[in-house]
Amino acid sequence: MMTSLTLTKARPSIFDFVELSPFPGPDEDWELEAEDYPLFYGVENMAAKPPHQEIISDLHTTWKGLLREQGLKLFMDVFMYYRDKDGILRPTAPDLWIIPLGRNKTSSYNVDKEPPPLFALEVTSKGSHKKDLEDNVDLYLRQLKMSIYLVINQVTKSGKPLKEIELRLWRRQGNRIVEKKANENDGFSIPELNTEIYPEGRHIRLVDMKTGKQLPSIDVLKILWEKETERAEQEHMRAEQERIRAEQAENALQETARKMLAEGFSISMITKITGFPPDEIAKL
Repeated sequence: MMTSLTLTKARPSIFDFVELSPFPGPDEDWELEAEDYPLFYGVENMAAKPPHQEIISDLHTTWKGLLREQGLKLFMDVFMYYRDKDGILRPTAPDLWIIPLGRNKTSSYNVDKEPPPLFALEVTSKGSHKKDLEDNVDLYLRQLKMSIYLVINQVTKSGKPLKEIELRLWRRQGNRIVEKKANENDGFSIPELNTEIYPEGRHIRLVDMKTGKQLPSIDVLKILWEKETERAEQEHMRAEQERIRAEQAENALQETARKMLAEGFSISMITKITGFPPDEIAKL
């Protein structure tokens, strides 16, 4: 039995709602963590280091809402399975990839049985630079027949961080794989995703193509979440204070009713003063 490893994220976040392990293998009812699969299949360990994981996590958080509005589902670090040129079933896990909502009901995706994903995205790291910029172009677009492949290149070939992130995008056009030229702002428009994407230093800016509005950054989302949390806590405190005041008022009325009963007041008079129904007064 394989030993399960623990995937430690570079920067834990309340916003990291990821579709991640545990999930079954493509053909067996295994119950391994996602981190077991790279070891089992001979794929490199996927536990990314910052800022690679930070970029992926932030994109997943800021982008998934807009994509859901377009009827699309965004996956992060989830395996898909395909058959290589020799017919062997193999896994691959783009950093982010997109399919239509409702198409896939499990936590893994078999391209043998399902249409290919629409889009895949990789963020380069020291160990994946060549694979992301060369090998995966052929794998995702030619072999798996995806439509769009985007790379966020954030390191040099030697693995040193770039001062300015650069974007590269390829499309499958019939049997041809075409690398698209970035626009004047070094970004790309992707109408299928209703998204414009731009590099900004070491960060990525996403824009809703229909409205022209920039999607809120992870920092803005955190501020909004903190404000909403504070508002909810204040609302809870107000409700609790109201409950305590109401409880105290009822206790005071009950005490008044008891005293009135002891002093011989009629139940009808006590009801008129305290508001308690006669049957409740009789229980005091």
